[in-house]
Amino acid sequence: MHLQSILLRQFRNHRDLELPVDPGVNLFIGPNGAGKTNLIEAIAVLATGVSPRGAEPESMVPWGEEGFGLKGRFAHQESGLDPITLEMKYRSGSRRIIRQNEKIEVKLKDLLGKVPLVSFVPEDLAMVKGEPELRRRAVDMVLVQVDPVYAEALRRYKDAMKSRNAALRQMAEGAIDRSAVAPWTEAIIDAGVVVCRKRADFIKEFSTRLGEIQKRVSNGKETAGLEYKPSVEGPWDAAGAA
Repeated sequence: MHLQSILLRQFRNHRDLELPVDPGVNLFIGPNGAGKTNLIEAIAVLATGVSPRGAEPESMVPWGEEGFGLKGRFAHQESGLDPITLEMKYRSGSRRIIRQNEKIEVKLKDLLGKVPLVSFVPEDLAMVKGEPELRRRAVDMVLVQVDPVYAEALRRYKDAMKSRNAALRQMAEGAIDRSAVAPWTEAIIDAGVVVCRKRADFIKEFSTRLGEIQKRVSNGKETAGLEYKPSVEGPWDAAGAA
């Protein structure tokens, strides 16, 4: 599957951009600040619902505007299959509305697997030595596209975390007592266990593939591997991520 065209309206520094895309290699050349990375981000957001930068939709709206719009047309490699058109509209303070082929409304979780995508942006250069959040985001970008259970657990985890933080602020102000926070803590634990276990399984499998590739690249002289080490103990430790 490949991208045939992309349309950006009021997305970051792109006020109105419509761009045809070649099925082969495409190079976007321009000075710093021209919006090259923003274009790549827009494609990722449209295809997966997630920014590779970890940005929330509100931060993608230009100053003084009320929202943004994205539209892309994706063609299958196989002949006989109709192209897929995805359209995403967002207004500040509201949820995103996503439509497929201009008629069918699609939920964020239903984007999974429709358009497989791998992204790499300048911020990813800090993945090795940078903060753990960068590595978690990279894993999330893969798993939300191929594992609906993971995508749903991650959504529940993030929602519960936001609600718990809001409850903690209310508790600090004396508006509620500690018992009101407990349900959100339990929700975080329930979803977090699923997220961690899925990440551990993924890293174990990916580490094996990485080691094989590194051996081929180094002509058998080097090996490489990844290890998943969350800050809390759990069943993923018994599984023994490679």
